[in-house]
Amino acid sequence: MEHKFKRPFTENDFARAWKWKDLPAAQKYIRDAYYDITEEEIETGKAWCEKEGLDFDEIIAMIEGKERTKISYLVPEGYDVPQTDFICRENSEWVTHDSEDLFWNRRVLIFSVPTAFDPISSHYQLPVFEKMYEEFISHDISEIFCVSVDNGYVMNAWAKDLNIEKVKMLPDGNGYFTRQMGFLFKKTNIGYGDKSWRWAAIIDDGVVEKLFVEVGIRHNAETDPFDFTKPETIMDYVKESEDNIIDNREVLKELGTSKRYNEKEVVPV
Repeated sequence: MEHKFKRPFTENDFARAWKWKDLPAAQKYIRDAYYDITEEEIETGKAWCEKEGLDFDEIIAMIEGKERTKISYLVPEGYDVPQTDFICRENSEWVTHDSEDLFWNRRVLIFSVPTAFDPISSHYQLPVFEKMYEEFISHDISEIFCVSVDNGYVMNAWAKDLNIEKVKMLPDGNGYFTRQMGFLFKKTNIGYGDKSWRWAAIIDDGVVEKLFVEVGIRHNAETDPFDFTKPETIMDYVKESEDNIIDNREVLKELGTSKRYNEKEVVPV
């Protein structure tokens, strides 16, 4: 088994990972350390696990996030979204947009699909979000993003095929954003490789305000549920929450405790 971490992985790291394994912040900390782990460090981990009476393979699986026996989102409601780059294909050039440019200083809607061109996404999600775009904008949503673990060429071709002009396509080709959000799962049973679970979120100034996640989240799921991420379901939440969100924003702005609307220029996408 090959293990990768960015820096030497010490006994304390194993202790922290095990003790905090169900806390999103600790899991994110461990994932941020992902790089090459040496044989010596593997032995350190094995020795610590043996001393504590723990299963080394289980803790490694938890750290890598490959075969998690208990699903816990890395970025739950109330936490910042991951700081990562999206490499897009725009005007025949590769253009990089980062999380801060896309999600800070505004309230946006993100929905993630297992893959471009899949039937559910192509018939009931992407074109419906496009149709409802102006309605979402009228309810304090600044932008709608469609994310998929696909490259820029594929995402652009999909948008063109469905005549999408308003919803912004965000290719997460390397799966970095999806993995750090906690939704990268295997779909090798149908030849997809690593893909996203179907989920959506309202992001307010870079913070996850509300998550919508389909049930049955797991590797190689035989079904593709579509109940909680329907555009109509998310619209119901947006309408219900609008007044409260605006009131809270004004309070935070007066207290100076929110970074949203801080005169930072929002980069158009």
